[in-house]
Amino acid sequence: MKYGPTISDIRKAKKISLKNLLQDQMTPSSYSRFVDGKTETSVNNFVALLENLNVTFDEYLYINNGYQNSRYDQLYRKLTTALKADDAPALIVLVNQINAFAQSSPPTTYG
Repeated sequence: MKYGPTISDIRKAKKISLKNLLQDQMTPSSYSRFVDGKTETSVNNFVALLENLNVTFDEYLYINNGYQNSRYDQLYRKLTTALKADDAPALIVLVNQINAFAQSSPPTTYG
């Protein structure tokens, strides 16, 4: 997934200068390569960019996902609502959707 183009779009929408965004955290050429998808950046740089844009990571993900919640977030919200309402039929449907989601998602490894 390319993260740089969304950073660039947010910067332009907020009319933040490149100098104010980068604040000596990274060079303009490194930023350009990141935005063009030619390289990734460190977590520290990415967090600094988000802070300088005044955007939370959740807001960034929402924007990067085309202003939609991810499938995971949608299922989580539905599950929370069904649990609060004690809606057993809805929970059964959601369990099936969660199982389908888990089977379609690549495994995540840590370590």
